[in-house]
Amino acid sequence: MAEGWLYESFALKGMKNFDGAIKTTKRYASYGDHYAWLSQCNRLYIY
Repeated sequence: MAEGWLYESFALKGMKNFDGAIKTTKRYASYGDHYAWLSQCNRLYIY
C-alpha cells in the first residue's frame, strides 16, 4: 500500500497537484522508518 502512495505522490507532483502530492506523501509516512524518511525527503522536494 505504501509503495502505491509513493508512486501516486510522484504522479501528482508531475501534474503540478502539489497539495495532493503532500497529502499522499503523508499517508505512507506511518509504514515504518524507511517510508517516514522518504516522506520527509519528498515533502522537502515538493516544497
